[in-house]
Amino acid sequence: MSSSAPEVEAAVLAAVLLDSRYTYLLDELAQEDFSAKAHQTTFEAMRRVFRDDGHTPDIRTVQAKLDSMGQLERVGGVAFLAALDLALPDLSGVPQYVEILRDRRLRRVGKELCTRGAEFLDNGAKSAREAVSRIRQDLLDAETLATPAAYCDWGETLSETVSELSRREVGQPLGVPSGLIELDRRLQGFSPGQLILLAGRPGLGKTSLALHIAHHLSYEREVPVAFFSLEMDRRELALRILSLVSERSYTELRQGLYNDHDRASMDRWAAELATAPLRIFDQPRMTVAAIAGACRKLRDEQRLGAVLIDYVQLLDADSRRESRALEVGDISRSLKQMARELEIPVLPLCQLSRASEKEKRKPMLTDLRDSGTLEQDADVVVFLYRPGKEDTETELLIEKHRNGATGMARVGWRARNMKFFNIAEQRDFTRED
Repeated sequence: MSSSAPEVEAAVLAAVLLDSRYTYLLDELAQEDFSAKAHQTTFEAMRRVFRDDGHTPDIRTVQAKLDSMGQLERVGGVAFLAALDLALPDLSGVPQYVEILRDRRLRRVGKELCTRGAEFLDNGAKSAREAVSRIRQDLLDAETLATPAAYCDWGETLSETVSELSRREVGQPLGVPSGLIELDRRLQGFSPGQLILLAGRPGLGKTSLALHIAHHLSYEREVPVAFFSLEMDRRELALRILSLVSERSYTELRQGLYNDHDRASMDRWAAELATAPLRIFDQPRMTVAAIAGACRKLRDEQRLGAVLIDYVQLLDADSRRESRALEVGDISRSLKQMARELEIPVLPLCQLSRASEKEKRKPMLTDLRDSGTLEQDADVVVFLYRPGKEDTETELLIEKHRNGATGMARVGWRARNMKFFNIAEQRDFTRED
């Protein structure tokens, strides 16, 4: 199929000239939506008449504008403009004509990007992975540009919102829950489209918190979860979850110090946990584009409820920048875009530097200054804080909450199996001991 449609381009220009109802196309379309040079120039003249002069474009005003631009004869003169009167077969077909223009533009851009991608593969790429990642991102950007902005009906939006609220039980989280009661009470769960940053200094249990959330959602709630681990391999993550659910010491399990009874118990847990819709990706190097691609595939195969990433500073940028802070900023914006596009909560972990630990204070949003635009892009920022290594409680400090109040949620921490739990469960656990 051809990547241009000059007759359709002429019909769209004619619609703007003949009917003022279609002047909105001067904002919605761009010169690049037209392939013929004469059509591009005429569209730009129409836009100047409308935007700069404040007039509704017609043949006479557009003729005068083209003349002042020195382009009238180049487009074909007055005869070209007059011929546009005959170019529009039916005004009711204008929306379809616009879609054809966008389709043809995307075809042209796709061809150009594929050609550039092939050249980059041959001459500029350090690796095939880098080239494919860049080509994929360029194609996604092109698709986004070719997608028109669409408004949502306000009445329908209000009705949907009220209906959704009425379906929920009082006190239940609005989003998917973490399983930690105090945190869910303050955040109302993790909502679709949210970017929730879980940050903390090394050694406080960020990965354990992420695994708790992943396990609770996938096993307890049967919500499909994608867990991207750039730091640990899948077997180490599996061992942590086995320790978490079995209440066995992580260190003992790792050393293989358990008897036949414990082995049978592990076999039973492994068989039961295997049914959970948890997907683990443990490649040590990944870009946001690669993660987004994997998530789209999961979404198409099954419902995807949440994404966790351990951790954000280990992600590779889709393109090189002058500094790592700028690259992390690009990563942060891409993660937020991914959350919005896929309509799921995305929870990246963030490592705070050990330098902030020397001040012997609770972490603050200013500790994220060296992490690009993570704080600005995040809807929620939660810091893990535990004053002493022997403490059995952890404070989850909600320092940013775009749709609610900040505050603190207190949770229990059991170091022997790296488990977070609700404080009430600590009392039950103690009584059992």
